[in-house]
Amino acid sequence: MNRIVGLDLSWGSIRAVEMSDDLKVIKIGKIDITEEARSNKEVRKKEYPEKIKELFAKYKLPQGRVIINFRGSYVLARTY
Repeated sequence: MNRIVGLDLSWGSIRAVEMSDDLKVIKIGKIDITEEARSNKEVRKKEYPEKIKELFAKYKLPQGRVIINFRGSYVLARTY
């Protein structure tokens, strides 16, 4: 069974949902971003990748198919 992970990156937290191919929810996970990272761009650049890795490890999420949602006013949608 192939699984999809939806990843939502926001200012206060990073959330993930793991779904099956028929779109049934398997797991939901969340990890908070520190206050320092919210207010300091340099800290944020370092902390977000670490927190994403921590979230995937903590909830044992598959890394093959990930759909990411970025919040913001100027976001370009593209498939990579």
